[in-house]
Amino acid sequence: IAEFKYATTIDRLLADGAAAPPDHVKIDVDGNELLILRGMAGLMTGGKRPKSLQIEINLRGKEDFFAFMEAHGYRLALKHYTRAGLRRIEAGGDPEAYAYNAIFEPA
Repeated sequence: IAEFKYATTIDRLLADGAAAPPDHVKIDVDGNELLILRGMAGLMTGGKRPKSLQIEINLRGKEDFFAFMEAHGYRLALKHYTRAGLRRIEAGGDPEAYAYNAIFEPA
């Protein structure tokens, strides 16, 4: 059995007219967020930039991720943890040791 999948970028969908530029974007793809963002770099720096991006931040590659966001004109506006993450933090855990969702806005 074979399963075929089509993959493309947000920038390609926009260039082909298959989608309109979104005002808000949510990305949660189990650690592949930076790959998705690279495929929408044109949108992030274009004339109709998203007003906000909500992205799951994982510990792996976090520095590269934040550098990418800053280079594309976005700043961290808000972060929020899952209930499990909040319980760990309230028990004394380091907030930077847990994944969280972050909302970014144009700088």
